[in-house]
Amino acid sequence: MKALQQIIKRVTENPSQSWALATLVQTEGSTYRNPGARLLVERNGKTLGVLSGGCLEEEIGRYGKKVIATRSPSLLSFDTRRLYGCDGRLKILVEPLPAAERKGNLITEIGRLLKNRQICRVRTRFEGDILGSDLLLPDVLLPTRHGILIDAVGPLSDFCSLAQGPRSNRLLNLPQILAGL
Repeated sequence: MKALQQIIKRVTENPSQSWALATLVQTEGSTYRNPGARLLVERNGKTLGVLSGGCLEEEIGRYGKKVIATRSPSLLSFDTRRLYGCDGRLKILVEPLPAAERKGNLITEIGRLLKNRQICRVRTRFEGDILGSDLLLPDVLLPTRHGILIDAVGPLSDFCSLAQGPRSNRLLNLPQILAGL
């Protein structure tokens, strides 16, 4: 949560800047972070956040610069067993994040919801024709599908994580969880 708060602060303080948002969407084996972890990339490739413990951030920054320039998302796959001596595989979606300006963007909207202590769910599509992240209303139910990560942020997010099990390809059904309280 700390990294996300830092990302929100950076984007909010620089509303005219375009970014790339990298989201860890799938893992296998030993990895430093879980699906849902995010990293912000500036136009110059500088990153804020950690997805791999320092092994991949520079490379993600290079891809992020391309994503900002082309405004097209990119799905990256890394096998850390070959080059880094780790025992895992990761998929990371790097997507354009437009300048917040007056309307805001995904990150400023997440910040607004957190500030108001509201539940926030982010859907990240990393397979198929449409790649990218958007916000879901707390009461919207979606079927579980491969290639979609739905992550809860904000109040009750820790409870939801425990209730739903592993984060990879899970569906957070908040109304059913709340009904069980």
